[in-house]
Amino acid sequence: MNIFVNIAAICIGLGLILWVMRLVVRQKMSESQSVLWIGIGIAAIILGSFPGLIPKIAGLLGIWYAPSVLLLVATVGLLLILFRNSSVVSIQADEIHELAIQMALLKDENEALKARLAGLESDRD
Repeated sequence: MNIFVNIAAICIGLGLILWVMRLVVRQKMSESQSVLWIGIGIAAIILGSFPGLIPKIAGLLGIWYAPSVLLLVATVGLLLILFRNSSVVSIQADEIHELAIQMALLKDENEALKARLAGLESDRD
C-alpha cells in the first residue's frame, strides 16, 4: 500500500485532535463531545502508524481496496457521534417541553396573583 495513505492518516488524526483540543480550550466544544472526535483521531493515527495494519484489517473484513478501511473507521465514528447527538437532542427536547409546561403554569399562577392583588387593592379603596 502507498505510504502516502499512512502519512495522510497520521496527519488527519493529528489535525483532528489538535482542532478539537483548540475548540475545547476556547469553550466552543464540551469535553464530553470531544471524546469521540479525539477517539477518531487516535484511531487514524494508529492505523497510519502501522503500515501493515490497514491491509490486515482490510483482509479480515474482506475489503478489496485497503485504504477504504480508513473510510470505514471514519464512517463508524461519525455514526457514533450522530447517535450520541441524536440522543442528547431527544433528551433536551423532553426537557424543553417540561420547561414550557412549567412556564405556562407559572404564568397562569402569576396572572391569578395579579388578579387577586388587584381585587385586594380595590377593596381598600
